Amino acid sequence: MLHIVLNKGKFSQSLKPWSSLNVDLLTKFLKEDGVDVKLICLSKLNEIEVDNKIFLTASTQNLGAKSYVNDLFYNLEKSNAFLIPNLELIKAHENKGNQVLFCKRKAIKMPKSDYILLDDSFIESFEGVKVVKTVNGASSQGVALVKNKKELRQFYYKNILKSFGMHAIKKIIKQKIKLKLAGGSIDQFEYYEPRLPVVVQDLIPNLTFDYKVLVFFDRYYVLKRNMNDSDFRASGSNNFELISDVVAPLLDFAYEVHQKLDAPYSSLDIAVSNGEHFLIEFQVPHFGPYTQLSAEKYYFRHRAGIWEAANKEAYMGLEREYAAAITKYIRSRNEKV
Repeated sequence: MLHIVLNKGKFSQSLKPWSSLNVDLLTKFLKEDGVDVKLICLSKLNEIEVDNKIFLTASTQNLGAKSYVNDLFYNLEKSNAFLIPNLELIKAHENKGNQVLFCKRKAIKMPKSDYILLDDSFIESFEGVKVVKTVNGASSQGVALVKNKKELRQFYYKNILKSFGMHAIKKIIKQKIKLKLAGGSIDQFEYYEPRLPVVVQDLIPNLTFDYKVLVFFDRYYVLKRNMNDSDFRASGSNNFELISDVVAPLLDFAYEVHQKLDAPYSSLDIAVSNGEHFLIEFQVPHFGPYTQLSAEKYYFRHRAGIWEAANKEAYMGLEREYAAAITKYIRSRNEKV
């Protein structure tokens, strides 16, 4: 039995972050594929017996609700439930720091990246040109190209203000003045100093586009995503381009990443530089399906590792796509047991 978790009746994996898949259609297609389905409300998860049950969830960009989802599904995992996607991928949604740690552990190639707490001491030691990202924020929000200490400090204060409010900024300034004029405690200042968790990443030079790859178990949809003029970010540009032929090395890299994610579906941002492929970001429990809706064909991989393109079937709507991927994933899991 597959338990689909709904938040206020929604399974949010549609074109807009607040939009839901058609739950009735999704359920219908899953049942046609032989999957028994039960719908359950997110707020009821802590009231039921969950041992050895399978739960499918989406996620949200609402950070308060996201924290609640993380807590509930952490408890489910500790109670021997099987989660789709797994807890690591749920927590990695809207958390670029978690994504960096995951990719390092799974040996997934990214641009050189570090997950740090940004504070005054790091700013003072900063050198070079780096891409700096807050851990949350979609469509390139919270992402900046930083070339010196001054720009990094501006990034820090801007995002401290956004995260903690003007009170935090005033407190930092007041404590610094107190330290300088009255010899206050440096230990006390450092203890209470607001710290901003960020990802610091090497810039891939001369990049003008990347690829958005959506994977639905064994079906790979690809669009090229061009950068806008005077911007180093492809994410959020909305400057998509249909491509007639996708080269095998890109698909091979996407396949390798998706296998390591161990999920029915995924959204991958992939950059290519000097023949090397890099994962910029990934999402699983919550992402926009524009690439699947817009691409004219998909790619699938034969067992020999050969890729073949196929035109999208007229009936293959989004709910049918998700149902097929979920069904195949559950069957593949059962075969491994």
